[in-house]
Amino acid sequence: MVTFEPPVVRTQAASAPLEPAGGADLQTESLASRVAKLALGIDERQLVSVAGAGAGAALQPKALLAVLIYSYAAGIFSSEAIVEQMQEDTHFRVLCGDDYPDWHQLRRFRRLNRPLIRHCLETLLAPVPVRGSDLAQSSSLWAPERRAAPGGWEPGSQTAIAQEVSRRLNRAAQLDSITLDE
Repeated sequence: MVTFEPPVVRTQAASAPLEPAGGADLQTESLASRVAKLALGIDERQLVSVAGAGAGAALQPKALLAVLIYSYAAGIFSSEAIVEQMQEDTHFRVLCGDDYPDWHQLRRFRRLNRPLIRHCLETLLAPVPVRGSDLAQSSSLWAPERRAAPGGWEPGSQTAIAQEVSRRLNRAAQLDSITLDE
């Protein structure tokens, strides 16, 4: 079972430690913290809500965005599996007070906000530049190989990232469609 406490994702080369503006040494950053920063930075007016104004914390657009981009980045694509994971995760239960979206709401949110979800996933999958170097350090969300792939693009290129994001979003839609057909 995948938990919502992800492994640490490398964001900077160990040979080039950087001192961030806040003073803390950030050699690594978790997927959850990268997703949280990304989701919090989105203007909420860009998101289409799937719940009423009085909905709980877990049903707010930025929370749903964070849950979906985290899940898709971590390889959890089925909306039913995402809801099940949220219900089993202690941190999420405490944070949201046992107020969960249902899988239909996740599916609808993905459908209504697909371009923004795509943008967020592309941002997460993009290689992280390393200061003082022409190289880019890939996160664990992307294969670190730099050789050309069969289609002519390199892992980490814009084409490869766009194709990977499309694959993940299409897989999520496919799994949810299968559930609807059952």
